[in-house]
Amino acid sequence: MKVTEFGGTKEIFVNQDEGMFVALPITFDENTLELELDESDGRKIVKAGSVVKEVVEGVTYVKGITAEPYDITYGPVVGRVVVEGYAWASRLTDAAKEAAPLLPRIVLYPVAVPEPVTVPVNEGGGD
Repeated sequence: MKVTEFGGTKEIFVNQDEGMFVALPITFDENTLELELDESDGRKIVKAGSVVKEVVEGVTYVKGITAEPYDITYGPVVGRVVVEGYAWASRLTDAAKEAAPLLPRIVLYPVAVPEPVTVPVNEGGGD
């Protein structure tokens, strides 16, 4: 039996390849931003699907969520952070999921569905 798998991409945002989100340019610099890094094999990689924060005078600001990884091993690099769009919740870091409510135009998908509500039905008719 032949099995075909669909949807095997590692996109962080829904329709990422079509650019259906709003992103702003940013310089990824670990000296000025709070970044979620994967430090292995002597490299420093800003994780895809991670939150980027900046602390200014003791106040932390959420700048956005990364759509792709960035290698900052040899210093700051220019990239982008997403501030509006639909993100696959399963592909975000825990810190990004926690920060998402601070970015009101980031919607986590699939959307959390509340518990079902049971509505009584009048089966007797009449009233």
